[in-house]
Amino acid sequence: MLHNGFPERSKHLHEAGHILTKVIEKCLEEGYIFDRNDVQTRNTNIVVFKEASTYRGKMKTGNQLEQQEIIATNVAELLGEESPYLLNGKDEQGKSNNIAHPCIRELCIQHFYGNGQDLMAKMFEDHFKDAIPEHAIAIVMACIYNALEEYELGYFSKRPFKGARYKEIYETSLDLIEEVKASPYHKAKWDKNRRQWARDGMKLLNPATERRRAKMKVHVD
Repeated sequence: MLHNGFPERSKHLHEAGHILTKVIEKCLEEGYIFDRNDVQTRNTNIVVFKEASTYRGKMKTGNQLEQQEIIATNVAELLGEESPYLLNGKDEQGKSNNIAHPCIRELCIQHFYGNGQDLMAKMFEDHFKDAIPEHAIAIVMACIYNALEEYELGYFSKRPFKGARYKEIYETSLDLIEEVKASPYHKAKWDKNRRQWARDGMKLLNPATERRRAKMKVHVD
């Protein structure tokens, strides 16, 4: 196996026989008593070949279990009491950027303003053109929570995004938004993000308008 990571029985069975021969010879040297003709047959060579070949499966299984444990640990941290999946580090004043994680912005823009016919921003442009509605962001927050929970065991396990479970997460998300708004400092950042995300989304929704705007400029001599 040192020279061939994927041996084929039809081509490499003899190598298993060589391995078994060496083991038998060593056992005989150490005083073990048995008839080597009974011990080493084609069937025993096959057993040795199969056993040696399973190292790939053990490697894969061991690695998978290790990766699953890492994923499960990370998901548990993201969904912990501090809710880091909603944060985007600190600002220049050392204060948390709440409900500002890049995945929130990306999902809002792609889902509400992205390509498609039944886009919320297209059907309700008056509600989405200046700032993304808070209830819409709360739905996105719940959706991200759902996506993370699907990996809480370390591997993907589908969780339908419906029912009382995620209604509760949605309502909790609205409560968190209210907590952010209760602080004038954080409310200002929150409103700024909602407006900027809407502007970015409208560029995607109306690229022709954006192309016309791109030709405009000012001179600040």
